Amino acid sequence: MTQAETDAYYHNNRAAQRIALIVVCLGSFLNPLILSSVHVAVPTIANEFQADAVLVSWVPTAFLLTTVVLMLPFGKLADIQGRKKTYLRGITILCLASLLAAASQNIWWLIGCRVLQGVGAAQVFGTGMAIITAVFPREQRGGALGYVAASVYVGLFSGPLVGGFFTEHFGWRSIFLFQLPLSILVIALTLWKLKGDWKAEVKPTFDVTGALVFAGWAISVLLGLSAMPSWGGAATLLLSLAFGWLFLYHQNRVEQPLVQVQAIRANRVFSFSLISSFLLYSATFPVTFLLSLYLQYIKGVPPGLAGQLLVVQAVIMAILAPFTGKLSDRYEPRLLTTFGSLSIATGFGILLGLGYDTPNYMVPLSQVFIGIGFGFFSTPNNNAAMSSLRRAGLSMASATVNLSRTLGNMIGMGIVMMIIAIMMNDEPITPANYDSLLSSIRLALSLSFGYALVAAWFCYARGNMRDSLEPEPEPGTQS
Repeated sequence: MTQAETDAYYHNNRAAQRIALIVVCLGSFLNPLILSSVHVAVPTIANEFQADAVLVSWVPTAFLLTTVVLMLPFGKLADIQGRKKTYLRGITILCLASLLAAASQNIWWLIGCRVLQGVGAAQVFGTGMAIITAVFPREQRGGALGYVAASVYVGLFSGPLVGGFFTEHFGWRSIFLFQLPLSILVIALTLWKLKGDWKAEVKPTFDVTGALVFAGWAISVLLGLSAMPSWGGAATLLLSLAFGWLFLYHQNRVEQPLVQVQAIRANRVFSFSLISSFLLYSATFPVTFLLSLYLQYIKGVPPGLAGQLLVVQAVIMAILAPFTGKLSDRYEPRLLTTFGSLSIATGFGILLGLGYDTPNYMVPLSQVFIGIGFGFFSTPNNNAAMSSLRRAGLSMASATVNLSRTLGNMIGMGIVMMIIAIMMNDEPITPANYDSLLSSIRLALSLSFGYALVAAWFCYARGNMRDSLEPEPEPGTQS
């Protein structure tokens, strides 16, 4: 199919739209499942491989770093090669990497497999929302994106449950094998049912220099944070500043950049949506990791129960996401997302006083407020960002929106790694240093509380989505 034929095929074709939604939802479920199921297994992995707290934190972080480094390049390649092709390749790599991870012989092998999983995830993240945005008209898009967000949250809350159950009963390697049947199902449905493809009629050039400089920035900032406090860590962070400046300088001067920096600055709704997303994901992503350490080390809770206590947030998010997505088609997202950000801040406020004698129910109570908050934030924020743009280059826009989230995840986790490294001096986690571990967790949660408050301001200050909307082209026309 040509691009015009693909657009015409999906126009007012509810059955075809549903198939595309199912395929994207399954992939959107798989990615967070792969990510979050490992969090609960981190203490068990650390014990088996005798890895210290900083080294084992690379198990979730390697996945994120790779995704951040490659998401923009794959978003650009998806516009060139086709979103379906890129999406299918990403799911296939995730499947193979999970199989290899289950056979890990040491911590470095496992971290390497997580890097490979990140290569696949970057391709899925960079294309899923773009496919939905292209398939559904604007008046139905919020609801469709809500189902995609709900799939993400179902994956998030299934992850701790699956990770805790399988780790406790079958060993941590089984959590990677559990994912294989679903990966194969997504591959089969994509090949069999997802018709056509979406790519630029006029092939843009690929900014190799920009991709390499951005990779240098992402790697140096995370390595610098994890190496603090040391002269080497400080020098690496300074190097990251140089890479960051060079990336922006290059993007402003190349003819077809990875990121349209000037266009983002000119679009207040899109840019403020990215900033608020970055802040809230910086705040919330490390929470499962931190609370898993708190519950299993400080409170002595087994992995299965820890997974159950951490599931509340994602369950609420999954229930609310389709509902708030439809609300954002009718009401201004700025109001929904501001409320959501303040609810998230309330959840973190509950966690600020964690201690040895804190009742276990305080953890799920905080997750209720965070879950409600993200339920009102995520889909309306994505709807506002994607609907403020034209159809051309939607894969890049999707990659940029997802990058703000994943970059927030990476930076948030990097700061947590830095805090743990400073306060625990790379020592294995034992009862002798539980005080240091608890202090690290409290400090990280305090920062998350502050991030959520700042995000609330950006949500409200970005203005109304509908003030920035432009008419969408008819199917089959160029935009």
